[in-house]
Amino acid sequence: MKKLMLMFACTIITGLVQAESKYTASDNAVYVQAINDLKATGLIISMNEDSHTIVVNPSVWAALDYELKERAVSIVGAHFDYQSGYSSVTVLDRYTNKKLAAFGIFGLKVY
Repeated sequence: MKKLMLMFACTIITGLVQAESKYTASDNAVYVQAINDLKATGLIISMNEDSHTIVVNPSVWAALDYELKERAVSIVGAHFDYQSGYSSVTVLDRYTNKKLAAFGIFGLKVY
């Protein structure tokens, strides 16, 4: 059920996330809602806008395929881009603080 909710949250905003776009406040409101949906699924535990990091539940993260991981992190990247002008995101494991992935101009790299 949570995976289905996550897929839905990622799918509804996929068309909004585009490289090198300038986002409006209404676009960002959609991203914030999508991030709240990702938090509700249990994927995102916390995020730090200053350091561009998100802390995720490793069990939920591991259950996702690459495409869903990329969509979820790109949503956060779009929000960070609106806030600070760059969209990089570092994904950290909730329990070990280990770097699970990084997202930037070249896409998502999963470790």
